[in-house]
Amino acid sequence: MKICFFAKVRDKALFKVVEFYKVDIEALRQLGHEVICVNSFKELMLVRCDLYYIWWFGYGVFPALLAKLKGKPTILTGAVHTNDCGGLSDWPLHKRALMMMAMKLADRNLFISLTDFAKLGTFRPSCSEIAYCAVDVGIYTPDNAIPRKDLIVTITHLTKENVARKMLMESIEAFALFSRQHPTFQYHICGSFGDAVDDVRAKIQECGIEDKVVLRGRISDEDKVIALRSARAYLQPSTCEGFGLAILEAKACGMPVVTNAEPCIVEINGDSVLYGESIQEWSDGLARLSDDSAFFDEMRLKGLENVSRYTAVARRAVIDKVIGSLGI
Repeated sequence: MKICFFAKVRDKALFKVVEFYKVDIEALRQLGHEVICVNSFKELMLVRCDLYYIWWFGYGVFPALLAKLKGKPTILTGAVHTNDCGGLSDWPLHKRALMMMAMKLADRNLFISLTDFAKLGTFRPSCSEIAYCAVDVGIYTPDNAIPRKDLIVTITHLTKENVARKMLMESIEAFALFSRQHPTFQYHICGSFGDAVDDVRAKIQECGIEDKVVLRGRISDEDKVIALRSARAYLQPSTCEGFGLAILEAKACGMPVVTNAEPCIVEINGDSVLYGESIQEWSDGLARLSDDSAFFDEMRLKGLENVSRYTAVARRAVIDKVIGSLGI
């Protein structure tokens, strides 16, 4: 079958970079389908295919409508929540209307978590299913031969929206508190620079830890895996997640995670991460993982066991079942 994979991204190179896209494109190809990746409405008009597979409800209405006009089925997937963790009803009226129309037009809607599905409120699109996102455990794997360093890691783009949502300023304060009793540790913040980089630098200076924090910018997948394999803990509380892929990637590399009890994080991770609800508690969590090797090993194993529920194989099976249900 020929499948048009559509996501409204600025550059097709992102189809090979963004894990959400990479996993689904690879899944479709492994299922024996020909996949045509499209990122513009203009190109979308020219594609001939048997099925439209669309990422993000907000941009889904046009390709879903086009598919209806052509008599072709549509699978739509993505997240519902707003940037500040609101639900469908919190989007601006025009955006909400477009999302609802896209979900109504789609033959199948795949939601990435129960928590995010609940953001629909009372609205119920037809033919909905939970299809959890996946970690590529062929790439994100532990390596016991790599020694652990005195290192804490966070991965987030340094935009104002992401810095706020990922609670990076609070994480910097938590590391600063932790660092008082653990002066040999460094804190590496990985992610492309955006409009919040100066704010982040100011917070680091305010906390007096300029010599301990490294803003690494955007790093390669290889360097990302190395960082996740060699650090002592991954620190990332969040105000809102639709799935929380970065936390799963850290655990897949054998790195315990310190985070907070945001509903989706709890749904996906259960007791396989270390929860805290304040700067002091996150600092204490880092200290416990650093000082108690038995506890570190316990959380590491819990993390690896939890990740086994969210593999590319599991997501591929759901996608295969959904495509099969279309009867094409």
